[in-house]
Amino acid sequence: MSTALPITMCIKDIPVMLGQLVDVLGGDPQVQKLLSKEHRLYPLFSFYFLNKNKNWEQIDIPPEIVFLCNWAGHLWVFKDALAKAKSRTSLTRFYRQDYIDTFLAEAAILSDYARRGYYVRWSSLFEQDPPDFAVTDRQFNVEVDFELKVKRGRGTIETMFDSVSRGLQSLKRRKPPAERPAVIIVHNPDDLEWEKWLKDKDVQKRLESRLQNPEYSIVSGIIFSGGDYIMERDGGGQCFTRYLAYTSLIAKYKLPEGLLTSAVGL
Repeated sequence: MSTALPITMCIKDIPVMLGQLVDVLGGDPQVQKLLSKEHRLYPLFSFYFLNKNKNWEQIDIPPEIVFLCNWAGHLWVFKDALAKAKSRTSLTRFYRQDYIDTFLAEAAILSDYARRGYYVRWSSLFEQDPPDFAVTDRQFNVEVDFELKVKRGRGTIETMFDSVSRGLQSLKRRKPPAERPAVIIVHNPDDLEWEKWLKDKDVQKRLESRLQNPEYSIVSGIIFSGGDYIMERDGGGQCFTRYLAYTSLIAKYKLPEGLLTSAVGL
């Protein structure tokens, strides 16, 4: 059981960060026009436009806005890449309420690796996938492909593993096959009682049936993520995403040591 590297920010920096994001997303009129009320980040940007010229250290910021600020922080890490992509149709996916969960999950995982010192390549942002994104361990000179599946709605053990199977099919469709490690990530907004998964016999059975199956030899690891919470500190807060990581002992291509922190080998 582990957590991603948190995003930490001071209250006074929030409007600066959001202003920079608005710029790369097309500017105030564009964001206000294209962002629907059903969009996950609509409350955050609506709050920003309402209070952008105020002193944020003197206004009452609701907890749900602080939470969304941390998600936006992962996007902010890639503001330069977003600026390069803004002339491409791929960035319009940000405004799709049916895609924003995937967009944010990719950003959160990538920002975790980027801030840990890895070189990252966000392929899907520039419509160059598969893979959805890649992480390079420069110490071992190994690039690892990541295939992300987002489970919308309340997840279960069965539905999460269904998403693992879909991830495998995506990896198998690559032409030509990639000769490097690959990781499948299944993300759900909820914490599915991860601690219990570590001892759940059904979970272990499903993992073993995959990670010890020759068909899954192209899968080097699996990550289940979800369940975010904020640890508040003076002048700001930290947002964590909880996850479980498993490495395959029969994978054709092994992962660099430490790439999946706190991973369990199967």
